[in-house]
Amino acid sequence: MKWNSLIKSKNNNLTTFMKKLRKVEAYTDGSCVPNPGVGGWGWVMYENPIHPEKFTPLMWSNSGGSKKSTNNEMELVAMAEFLEFCPIGIHADIWSDSQYVLGGIIGKNNRTLTRVQKNPQGWMKGWSQQGKIYKIGEKYTNKYWNSEPKNSEVWYRIHQALLNHAKKGSVLNFCWVKGHSGNVGNEKADKLSNKYRKNME
Repeated sequence: MKWNSLIKSKNNNLTTFMKKLRKVEAYTDGSCVPNPGVGGWGWVMYENPIHPEKFTPLMWSNSGGSKKSTNNEMELVAMAEFLEFCPIGIHADIWSDSQYVLGGIIGKNNRTLTRVQKNPQGWMKGWSQQGKIYKIGEKYTNKYWNSEPKNSEVWYRIHQALLNHAKKGSVLNFCWVKGHSGNVGNEKADKLSNKYRKNME
């Protein structure tokens, strides 16, 4: 379920809370064992900031998977699923342990927070049609990218979600977190991706 559908819930207390929400922190992760093989993805979102010593209660999460995938694809799907769910017009700090995902969004050597842009950034900038004005809702074809990347349809989903957030004034900050380092959010996202994957085996 996407956020816009969620805030129309008949639960008035939940709806009121969600409309007041202005800043969140999210973690996305994917897994695939063997690689390629059965894959899983997961994301978690918390009210920002997170205080590990007090542990902010989990706000929302989601997970899924595929019987035939790769680790990189599952990392991408986790990010795409979150961006499509993420509230429009919000300030979100989004963490991933995948250099592949972050490279496509903000660039290979960038490990700092980056504001979402209307034009493609990172590796997506190189894949994009030069001079083309991409439209929100534009259907995917094999001509969407100038140089079609691997997992092109998932990158398309991410690109479209970023365009939508940029248009509506979202501030999406992307940064890297070391995997399996004890970070509360990263460990939860990892657990979700692996749980779903194992259930499919």
